[in-house]
Amino acid sequence: MAETKSTKKKVDKKVKETKKTSTMKTTAEKKPTKKKTEVGAETVVETKSEIVEEKPVEEKPEVVEEGVAIETTSSVATTSTAGKFKLSKIQMIIAGVVAVIVFAGIGMGVYYGNLNSKYDNAMDLYDAKNYVEASVVFTELKGYKDSDKMVESCNDGIVYNTAVELFSAGNYVEAKTKFEAAHGFADASTKINECNSYIAYEEADALYKEGQYFAAMNAFTKLGSFKDSADRAASCAQARPANKKLYHNGSYKSSALRLKVKLHKSSTEDVFIKIYTTSGKLVTTMYVRAGGTVTVSLPAGKYQIKAGYGPKDKWYGTKDAFGDFGYYSVLKNGTSETFSLKKNYIYTLSLHTTTGKGNVGSRSETRSNF
Repeated sequence: MAETKSTKKKVDKKVKETKKTSTMKTTAEKKPTKKKTEVGAETVVETKSEIVEEKPVEEKPEVVEEGVAIETTSSVATTSTAGKFKLSKIQMIIAGVVAVIVFAGIGMGVYYGNLNSKYDNAMDLYDAKNYVEASVVFTELKGYKDSDKMVESCNDGIVYNTAVELFSAGNYVEAKTKFEAAHGFADASTKINECNSYIAYEEADALYKEGQYFAAMNAFTKLGSFKDSADRAASCAQARPANKKLYHNGSYKSSALRLKVKLHKSSTEDVFIKIYTTSGKLVTTMYVRAGGTVTVSLPAGKYQIKAGYGPKDKWYGTKDAFGDFGYYSVLKNGTSETFSLKKNYIYTLSLHTTTGKGNVGSRSETRSNF
């Protein structure tokens, strides 16, 4: 056992020397030669150093951090794992929120896309003048964009279309009312003016048909170039009648007396005579040209005689006489406006518009009371 310990010490000493030689970085490296020595039950390895010349090799010291490095690595690993876990949960939450927003956005996009498509459809109907159908769709949009205003516009369009139908049918009075109710839709204002013109034209035509030629002439003249108004205005002046009785009331057919009306030939105007009873009933009318005479038979009685003078080319019929181109008067028997005519007499009224030297007097009268 003693030899064994001694041998071990030697071996240990040699090993230490070998390590020291290696650590000191000598230019020579020892190559050990092993020799087995059996001592008792143990085997001892003897090492002999053999020096071999080599180039020096610079060895970098190996730094080994004990404890701290292991703990730091462990700590970082732990923290990293925990961080990853926490980030994953946050990311999951964010992802969820983003997903909700995305789906909501998609949903809203689809919703507003549908609304916009519906709005475009309504506008197509509106542009096609299908105001009833367009109004239904705009109403369903419930305020989307300007749909509320478009509903109002559609309603005006519906009224406008009704007005156009009435206008086309020649019902200008009702059409005008509808155009006014359309609140200026499209060309409603222009159509109102057109209605006014057509209404005025119809009124002028009615006056003409009623024999109120002077009133008709004025009405057509006001219409200017509308339709054939200018030609119609010119046609209102009637051909002057011949020297004759134009009207006689059948209730006054007696020939108990005769009345002659003469107009001097120097007169530049014709005369239209009206004979009334003192109670205001029209008995007879006559037209007398310059230089002419007209005779009428009457029952005996009291009469009022009126005379209207006017240009021969401005005769507008028995209702309007010479219109505003003439002047009108009530004839006077001395100072009285009543002519008392007796049975079996012949009376002559001489009128002279140029000199005013007739055998009767007169006072002026308005055309409306003529």
